[in-house]
Amino acid sequence: MDGEALLAQSHRSSACVFAHPAHEWFTLAALLRLQPDIYYLSPGPFNDPEFESHFREAMTKIGYRGSITIAPIREDEVYAHYLRHDEKWFQEQRQRLATWLKEVEPSVIFTDPFEWYNSAHDLAPLLTSAALLSLGRGPGDVVLAEHGIAIQTIAPEARDTSGWSKVMLTEEEEPAKAILLECMREFIERSPYPITDDLAAIVGNWPSELVRTEFYRTTPVERSFLQPPVTKGWVTYDVRGQRRVAEGRSKEAISFGKHFAPLAKSLLRRHATASIG
Repeated sequence: MDGEALLAQSHRSSACVFAHPAHEWFTLAALLRLQPDIYYLSPGPFNDPEFESHFREAMTKIGYRGSITIAPIREDEVYAHYLRHDEKWFQEQRQRLATWLKEVEPSVIFTDPFEWYNSAHDLAPLLTSAALLSLGRGPGDVVLAEHGIAIQTIAPEARDTSGWSKVMLTEEEEPAKAILLECMREFIERSPYPITDDLAAIVGNWPSELVRTEFYRTTPVERSFLQPPVTKGWVTYDVRGQRRVAEGRSKEAISFGKHFAPLAKSLLRRHATASIG
């Protein structure tokens, strides 16, 4: 489906499922036009106890009026549960998301892309598909779409946008991105925990044309997560895991074949339904 057509479905209920805050920056057109309810798997690096209230204020400031749900898990937990092959924990996260989706009942869902570049980010589309299947929802009653964060976080000359649809923010919508980015900078300054300002570093020198450009693509609910997609200019989490070990941050590196693929196979089993009353 064309990106503009996808975002024109204002008559349909919509939702977003992201790994953590900051990803909405790459799908602002969807947020402002469709006003979707948002579910974050974790607060990500923003561990300040006051972050959530400040973040809600920032989203209201840019014109967002939907609901925000941030699951109470730490992003570093995800890596640890991968290492332990803790299927029960991931099933609990699937059920938590399925419960939320059942309450929201969206017919259009935007999620982080499955690009094999970040173990926490890749979990968002996997859990979304698994939760939908556990609820018996498929292509007949829900449209699943991804945003192009991985495309936009590498150099423009290295980007491969084939299969993606381009959406341009209007001149009225563009200032919201600048406001939200500034709010993110403030969150980082307030935080008592060390945070790398990756978002600002990535987009700091972007010209207006790049800021206004977003990418979307629809994807099957019943997709396969058992083969890694072809990477296009970013470091996969197999390599990130090896670096963690080399830096002494972990004793073992997660990998796609040993950790992610078995988890995907388990979560996507048709008989593994969520227990929702």
